[in-house]
Amino acid sequence: MFVTTEGEHKPAASSDRHRGSGFGLGMLDELRLGSAWVGIGVFIAYLILWLGIQNLIGILDGFRIARALPLNAGSLGEPIWTSPFGGWEAVNALLISYLFAAALYARRGALRDLSELRPTLRLSDAEFQAQLADMSAGQAMRVLTVGTGVGLAISFFDAGIWGGFDRPSISEPYFAVVCLRMALVGVLFALLAEQEVNFAGRFFRLGRSHLEVDLSNLRPLAPFGRKGQRSVIIWMLALAIFSLFFLGPAPGWTNLGTVSFGLIIAGVGFLLPVLGVRRSIIAAKERDLDRLSREIRHEHARLFPTEQAGPDPDTTPGTGMDARLANLVTYKTMIESAREWPFGASTLARIAFFMAIGVGSWVGGAVVERLLSSALE
Repeated sequence: MFVTTEGEHKPAASSDRHRGSGFGLGMLDELRLGSAWVGIGVFIAYLILWLGIQNLIGILDGFRIARALPLNAGSLGEPIWTSPFGGWEAVNALLISYLFAAALYARRGALRDLSELRPTLRLSDAEFQAQLADMSAGQAMRVLTVGTGVGLAISFFDAGIWGGFDRPSISEPYFAVVCLRMALVGVLFALLAEQEVNFAGRFFRLGRSHLEVDLSNLRPLAPFGRKGQRSVIIWMLALAIFSLFFLGPAPGWTNLGTVSFGLIIAGVGFLLPVLGVRRSIIAAKERDLDRLSREIRHEHARLFPTEQAGPDPDTTPGTGMDARLANLVTYKTMIESAREWPFGASTLARIAFFMAIGVGSWVGGAVVERLLSSALE
């Protein structure tokens, strides 16, 4: 999950009245609960609800398997903590709780980053507050529709979620429970992706069109880099958890699609915010270099005039004009060497590390699954 400190990852006070209420994230902001505690709470609540439902439909009797399942999930009378049935549901609980906590973490971080960027943005107070409100709003109906639709489609058409066995009858209560779980997972993935695209697009537009750039001090632009880094971390950890499903008896074809989708969204979340600000930095460099080149040519002409014009007694070397020329050249060199990205090498190293975690866990899971299949055959 995410470790949270006193004021970490919570929106700044200026954005308090703009917290959206979609999916309970705004309410959690009001409660001041850290993302880690939210994730733990969702994990426990999901398992309690799952146990209650499985007992209600007769799959479990207390904590033991009470009747045969439509997949090889354990023996009758076996405790759930030693059965594949309980183990895979724990993975589902981990994924669901992580996705919910990650959505809250991403939202708080983006609002905080936007608040930190306030001094660098060419926006009125009303325009800035509108940006905060729009970022908090989201598209709840779209998220529910797309997420539920994808989750139900996987339940009906991907045999992998049934361990390679035939899909149970639609009238089977267990089938309805799995459909609900898959719809929930789909909605949470859709929520996280919708937030990511919304935040990344907004940071791109702000960085491209509304930014004041001071090339002598690029530190105020660091939130753009942090936003991109956070996206990579969130999605790579999500893929690391999801890759556990590759170890199942018959991984579904949707596993590959989910991993590919996660990599694409992580790339969008990382690149869009920094590409916008990079355009502004390059434009500022070009403006400053053009201005400095003109001033340098002007000072050089005054210090070293042509023979026909003759020297100007007020601008001969030694009067201070040569020092001004040297300062202009030094400043021009500094501007030329200013980096064009709102992050340094350390940020790139961290991004590469988390990318390796996500891709490595996916590839590793796929390799292990292939080796197990070969051994069993």
